[in-house]
Amino acid sequence: MTPDDVVWAPLAAEGREYVGEEVREFFEARRGTATEQTEHAHAIEEVAPGMVLVTGSIQLRRRGTRVDMQPTWLYEFDDEGLLRRATGFPSRSAARAAIEGCSAS
Repeated sequence: MTPDDVVWAPLAAEGREYVGEEVREFFEARRGTATEQTEHAHAIEEVAPGMVLVTGSIQLRRRGTRVDMQPTWLYEFDDEGLLRRATGFPSRSAARAAIEGCSAS
């Protein structure tokens, strides 16, 4: 369960952010675009209070083509432990750069 104003910035959205009901609409629109999709988390790391970095892999199969990716997701939680934001990155280094950019501000 997430708050109504949770922000989701999936890697597939290419920079667009979705809030609340838009998150559900995004996933509904993508349903059926891949014949098969498998995700695995390989490493979970708390990088700061309320910030969790998950490194993993996604395998997609579409019309006989297989696509493998090794993305990283950053999950940000509030003081009550509720998810506030989830952001997808193409790599762990891209996620770490974004985290370092936030802490430098």
